[in-house]
Amino acid sequence: MRSQTNIDEKVLKKVYEDPMGKVALYEYTPTLFAPLYCNFEPLKIERRLRLLGEYLRKGRYKVYYLSVDGVLVGYNILAPGGRRLSFSTSRDIVSGPDFIDPDHRNKGYFKLLKPLCYLYCAYDYEYVYNWVAKTNIPSIKAQERMGFEIVGEVNTVGLRRKLVPAKNGTCIVYRLPSLKKT
Repeated sequence: MRSQTNIDEKVLKKVYEDPMGKVALYEYTPTLFAPLYCNFEPLKIERRLRLLGEYLRKGRYKVYYLSVDGVLVGYNILAPGGRRLSFSTSRDIVSGPDFIDPDHRNKGYFKLLKPLCYLYCAYDYEYVYNWVAKTNIPSIKAQERMGFEIVGEVNTVGLRRKLVPAKNGTCIVYRLPSLKKT
């Protein structure tokens, strides 16, 4: 499904809206049969299994949707740390996967979505972690522009894509201190 204008506020909780009413951030709490409210790309079996595993654990993940002029243009998934990514602890959050609809790319929405998620998410955290494939140059540049620091590398292994630390991994792991005011 591509970007959509059907925003059901009984399902999506608005956690931020700019003063002009142009940009909003919505929080979605997944259900067993609906891991995402609006999926902009086909949900592969690996991601479906990983989201199911996250759903079944204590401290479930949340999905944050960015709306611009009443249209959902992208999402970011946040999950408690200390599970799949060994660099993180239970006091952290892990960001991703994230996605901006292809019709809305190159408009700065990724740079808008991420900080809003980190500021208005339902989690108290020390650090946010993210990992990016070494071949994904646009995402690497975006992480660095947002102030993330490199803390290591991982390989993804198996159907559930377990993240295993590696000296010369396929993905770079990034970390950013909490953006929330304490």
